[in-house]
Amino acid sequence: VHVAFFADKAGFTSEQVAATVTEDRDAPCWTPAEQALIALVDDLVDRRAIAEVTWTALAEHFDAVQILETIALAGYYHAISFLCLGLELPLESYAARFPAVPSAD
Repeated sequence: VHVAFFADKAGFTSEQVAATVTEDRDAPCWTPAEQALIALVDDLVDRRAIAEVTWTALAEHFDAVQILETIALAGYYHAISFLCLGLELPLESYAARFPAVPSAD
């Protein structure tokens, strides 16, 4: 939904939109600050903790309040995802569709 409504307005390129699914956090389409934010979200989702290297990268680009807000925002969206998945809500017809990501299993 965010891609459909905000990607163009936020200045995302088609390469960046695709990279959110198909590339690593250090894809060349992201700035170092964006890479740090992606690493933060990856850490929280994958490990439920923030690695020291991620903290260091974040601190190079953001102050403590900005980092805290980003952690809270990631948590908010994670909660929304749980609600949508848990309630088996249908996808919005106008939302962007992404390719399936292979399972690590």
